[in-house]
Amino acid sequence: MRLYVLELKRLLKTRSVGILIIAALILSAVLSYLPVTYIQAYKTDKSGTIQVVTGIEAIKAKKADKKALHGEMTEAKIRETIADIKEVLKEYGSLERQNIPLDVYVKKVYSHLDIIAVLEQTIIPNGKNLYTLEYSDISEDDAKNVYTAYRENVQNLNKNPEVQKKINQMTKHIQIPLAYYSEFTTDQLDYYQIYLFLVMIFFMVIITPVFATEYQTGSDQILRCTKHGRFRLAITKIAVVFTLIFAVFAVGTTVFSIIMRILYGAEVFKNPLQMLGYLYYIPAFTVGKMYKVMVAGGLLSLVAVGASILFFSAKCKTVQSALICAFATAFVPMVIFTISNSRNILEILRCIFPTSGLAFMNSLEGELLARNFVQIGSGYYWTPYIIAIVAAIWIPVFLVITVVSYCKREA
Repeated sequence: MRLYVLELKRLLKTRSVGILIIAALILSAVLSYLPVTYIQAYKTDKSGTIQVVTGIEAIKAKKADKKALHGEMTEAKIRETIADIKEVLKEYGSLERQNIPLDVYVKKVYSHLDIIAVLEQTIIPNGKNLYTLEYSDISEDDAKNVYTAYRENVQNLNKNPEVQKKINQMTKHIQIPLAYYSEFTTDQLDYYQIYLFLVMIFFMVIITPVFATEYQTGSDQILRCTKHGRFRLAITKIAVVFTLIFAVFAVGTTVFSIIMRILYGAEVFKNPLQMLGYLYYIPAFTVGKMYKVMVAGGLLSLVAVGASILFFSAKCKTVQSALICAFATAFVPMVIFTISNSRNILEILRCIFPTSGLAFMNSLEGELLARNFVQIGSGYYWTPYIIAIVAAIWIPVFLVITVVSYCKREA
């Protein structure tokens, strides 16, 4: 225990480590709030004047305007939306903001935008959208066909029958009718993924010197002559690193979660993913469950990355070479992602790095929202499963070879 405390103090007293840990915690608060600054809404003041508001005020305004739509998106609510937009189309011939008086747009169109997005993806004719819709394109009777059209479309998301079968198994658990609570978008999840990516980069800088610095200074030769200078010291260093990873991750994620809950409230976490702008996400997740999966997957991937960086630090002769190896594992999956073009072998390859769940473009969040399946043998597997399973396998593998590499290293 004394050795553990000494190693922990030594690492925390390093100036760069302290700066990066503080930066990670500050970024958690900043990135959790940043998406809110992009939100805009219309608000009517006491005098009846309509003005554009942003940020927290916009969230409150949207919740107030759309409160009647909260809860299950029933046929009655869909019918009401269709009735309102048909009334506007009949009077003005368009749903575009510039062609309609602002008060009419806010009351009859803007407040229904989320349900209109569902209509665009189900019963509105192909090639038509909010801006090209005509009066004859939709009727109130179409309200009863929305979920039927949705189920039919889900049955045809992939041309491969085996993959489509997997999709059907996943989407059958999506509860119909869908629920709706404003105001939440995937931007908030995107920024949490960005936060995880930045934390990963910070820990690459923190962890690479753990063993490699001693090689550069030659102090490892002295340590190896002591009673606990090999196996026990290696295990202690690993324990200290994982303590920092768990502590920073726990505090940072807690801060992010608390701010997000304060900003949006608890109801938005009941939203199904399908109501975040795209109806054909395949996981039967609410926003709350999606966030929990991202948190669990992020921690698993971060631990796997930490284990891999410890190995590079134990194997490389200098901090610089260990850092280059660490950065390579972070960016190679992104390079493969850009050139894969859905080729199966490259799709598999980009999912089997320790960093695959945290990479900027190739992330767990992106895979959860995508419909990517890879073929392994005769079976097809959803890429988030591959990322999670491989990350769990890498952790013990890298830890074992880290200890072996350090203990067997000769001066």
